Amino acid sequence: MIGHSPASNSALDQAIDVEDAIHHDFLRLDHVEGYHKLSAKTKTFFSTAVASWDADFYVKVDDDVHVNLGMLLTTLGRHKLKPRVYIGCMKSGPVLSDK
Repeated sequence: MIGHSPASNSALDQAIDVEDAIHHDFLRLDHVEGYHKLSAKTKTFFSTAVASWDADFYVKVDDDVHVNLGMLLTTLGRHKLKPRVYIGCMKSGPVLSDK
């Protein structure tokens, strides 16, 4: 999952487009990348995922995080019958919501 560079049509965006055309291994978001835009990127990911795929759960994990799959499955199983659940680490800052 990756957005786009702040610079339009950058060399990095072009390289990612070439890689994706070959391997189809990126989800390109309609989002401009930036460290201070990570919460907006997360919101864009979940909006895109819900619009693109029918799933019981959607999970976003950074590439530097180890996931305990057994614990994840157990936790998700406990919440399967609930209509809307967000499970995550919220350390500070406002909660983004469409409400």
